[in-house]
Amino acid sequence: MDWSNILLNGAVMALYFNLFALVVLILNPRYMMSYYPKDILKSAQPQTAKERSVYKKCRSAMLIIPIFYGAGCNASSGCIGFWQLFFAAYIQWIAVSLSDFIIQDIFLQQKFRRRIILSGTQEHIGYKSGQWLVKLALPRHFIVWPLLTAPSISILQAFISLLLIKIGAQL
Repeated sequence: MDWSNILLNGAVMALYFNLFALVVLILNPRYMMSYYPKDILKSAQPQTAKERSVYKKCRSAMLIIPIFYGAGCNASSGCIGFWQLFFAAYIQWIAVSLSDFIIQDIFLQQKFRRRIILSGTQEHIGYKSGQWLVKLALPRHFIVWPLLTAPSISILQAFISLLLIKIGAQL
């Protein structure tokens, strides 16, 4: 396994994921409402059907492109077998999660809080950094991502890599 290649591809995946999320969040924070703490969501107007639809499309684009990018890179990197491909993908998705934590949950939340506040929740205590971290960011990035999200996506990405290797071998 080529660690520098795995980490570099993880950084590219993280860059894409975070830039895409930032653009969507800045355009309309309501599209990304599922990424807000539940206590803030209780104070906000519910997401409309159109907003949910846009969110689903954005979430798909935020995930599908990095999954296929990572799968292609890992397939051509010399990783052999499912477990090496899974481990490479897992490292890449942990890099995505950590960058999301640093960029969006720490930096963006502190420096650009006014841009991400949902209308009607301007004075909510949940936007304070400590509350945001404890209620949302730390559990999401240090429990949910490493134990559920990254392994699930990594399994899918490893299978796609195996498929690409098999297709490449037949060509």
